Amino acid sequence: MEIETESAALRPSVERMTDCAAFALEAMENGESPERMSARIDALARNLALSRGRQVLLEQQMSFVDRTRAGLPCILPSHRA
Repeated sequence: MEIETESAALRPSVERMTDCAAFALEAMENGESPERMSARIDALARNLALSRGRQVLLEQQMSFVDRTRAGLPCILPSHRA
């Protein structure tokens, strides 16, 4: 449950960072200070990479949990005795 909650909370953050990066690129193309916008775009790219990396890890964790749950009946004694 916690993994799913964190993953769901991360999605809007990734979308916002992607939008911000797009607007920053557009502002730079429209003459905004290239140095300032470049630094902002670099920071957004780093944060986006970290967030996407976290999403991958969360997906791997969820996959592990799902496989473990599916395998539990094979290793736990039956409660039907």
